[in-house]
Amino acid sequence: MSRSTELHRLIKSMTKAEKRHFKLGVARYSKQGSNNLLRLFEVYDSLKSFDEVRLLRALKDESFVRHLATVNLQLTNAIVQSMHDLHARDHYLSQIAENMFAARFLNDRGVRDVARKYLKKATSLAHESSQLTLLLCVTEMRRDLVVSYNIDGDDEEMSELLRLQRETLMAVNSELGYVRLRQQVAELFERSLDTRDPELQREVQQILADPLMQDIDQAPTVNSRMLFCRLKADAALLQDKPDEAYEYRLKLLDLWDGNEDDSHTSLIKYKADLLNLFSCCIAAEKFDMFEPTLQKIKALPILSRADRVKHVSSVLYAEFHYYLQNGYLDRCRDILAEIQVGIEQFGAEIPLSRLMTLQLNITVFHFVTGDFAATENCLMALTSINSASVRRDIEAFARILSPVVHYELQKIDLLESRRRSAYRYFKGQPAAYEFEMIVLKYINRLRDRHNGAAALEIFKQFDAALVALEEGLEGRAPLGLTEIRFWVESKISGKPLREVFLAKVAERKDESAGNTAAGHAADRLAPGDELAE
Repeated sequence: MSRSTELHRLIKSMTKAEKRHFKLGVARYSKQGSNNLLRLFEVYDSLKSFDEVRLLRALKDESFVRHLATVNLQLTNAIVQSMHDLHARDHYLSQIAENMFAARFLNDRGVRDVARKYLKKATSLAHESSQLTLLLCVTEMRRDLVVSYNIDGDDEEMSELLRLQRETLMAVNSELGYVRLRQQVAELFERSLDTRDPELQREVQQILADPLMQDIDQAPTVNSRMLFCRLKADAALLQDKPDEAYEYRLKLLDLWDGNEDDSHTSLIKYKADLLNLFSCCIAAEKFDMFEPTLQKIKALPILSRADRVKHVSSVLYAEFHYYLQNGYLDRCRDILAEIQVGIEQFGAEIPLSRLMTLQLNITVFHFVTGDFAATENCLMALTSINSASVRRDIEAFARILSPVVHYELQKIDLLESRRRSAYRYFKGQPAAYEFEMIVLKYINRLRDRHNGAAALEIFKQFDAALVALEEGLEGRAPLGLTEIRFWVESKISGKPLREVFLAKVAERKDESAGNTAAGHAADRLAPGDELAE
C-alpha cells in the first residue's frame, strides 16, 4: 500500500473535531510550508475514495507536488503531533510518561521529595492500567532514588519495591506465556480451515495441558485473566465445543465490568470481545443472548474508519449469518444491500478470510432461495478473490457449486468447462477431496438430464452417496455438504430449494441438536480476525 493511500485513510478516519484541531494549529507542527500541509490535507479530505489521478490533478498547480513523498511524510508527522496534543492527557500512557519525566527532571534539580510523589503517582497509574513493563521502569527509578540518597525509611520502601518488582516480573512472564499460547492457537485456527488435518486435535490438547491453562486464579492480572478466557474459548471452538466457548466469552464480559479503562484501545478490545460473544451465540445456539449482544455492539460509538470496516466485516456479517441460519430470509435481504455497499467501500481493508466468508454467505443465501443467476454472479465475485492460500475450503466449495448452478441455468457448455477444471484441480491436490469428487461424478451424469425418471434415479443415487459419506465422516463435515444435500433433496422431492431449506431449519430448531442448517457457510473465526489484536 502506498504512503499516499495510507495518508488518505488516516485523514478520512479523523473526526470533525480532530480535523478542526489540526487545521487551527497546523502552523505549530511545521517550521515551514504550513500552507502546503493545509492544502494537501484538504485535497486528501475531499477525496471520498483514494484516486491518485484525481489527487495529482487537484495539485497540478502546486509547486510542492514535485516533492509529494516528502510533503506526505511531513503531513503525517504533523497530524500525529496534533493528535498527540489533543488526546495525550486522556491516555494513561501519556500520564505515566509525564509523571516519570517530571520525577526525573525534579530529581536532577535536587527536588527529591516532590520527585518521589510523582514516581508514586506513576507507579499507581502503571499498576491500575496493567502496564507491566512501565511498572518495572518506574519501580527501578524509585529504587535508584532510594539508594542514591539514603532516604529515611529506605529499608521499608526498598523491601516494598523489591516485592513489587518480583510480582511484576512474574506477571510479565505469565502474560508472555499467554501471548505465546495465543499465537499457537491462531496458527491452529489457520490450519483448522482445512478439515483434513489429523494432527490438529492433538496439538490443541498440548496447549490445554500447559500449566498456564489449568486455573484462571493463577493469572496475576486482569489482562492475563482476559487472555486466559480468550485462549480457553478459542481452544473450545477448535474442539467443536461452542457451549464451552460461550461460557468463557461470558466470563470475559464479567471481567470487563470491573475495568475502568475507558481509552480508545480498551474500547476496541471490548468491542472485539463482544463480537466474539456474538459469534458464539450463533455457534452455541444461545439465541436469547443474540439480540442483547447485538444491541450492546450497536450502542458503541463508531470512532474511525477501522470501526466502520469492522461494522461491515463483523457486525453485519454475524447478523446476516444469524438470520440465514435461522431462516429469516427477508431480514437477510434487508441488510444485504448495506453489506454489499460496505464491501465496495472497504473491501480492500477487510481481512481476506472474512471477505471470503462474507461473499460465501451471500452466495449461499442466493443459492438456498433458488436465485441461481444471482448465485452465479456471487461465485464470480468469490472466485475473483485470491483465496487459495487463505481459505482452500471456500475455494473448493466454489469450484463444486459452479457446475451445480450452471446445471440449474442449463448452461451445459459452462457446466462441462467448470466440471473439468474442478476435476483437474482436485486430482492435483495432496489431500483427499472425496465429497467434491462425488459431486463432480454425479453432475457429469446429470448434465444432459433435467427431468424424467433417469434424472430422478441419478439424484437418488447421488443422495445415497452423500448420506454414506456423511455417516463415515470423522470430525467436521466438508464445506458445502449441507447445501448440496438440500439441493439434491429438492430435486428428489420436487419441492423448491427454498422450501426444503426452511423445512430443515424448522426441523433443526425443533430438535435443538446437530449441525446448523446453513452453518457450513459458517463463521470460523481465527483469534486474529478481531477488531484489534
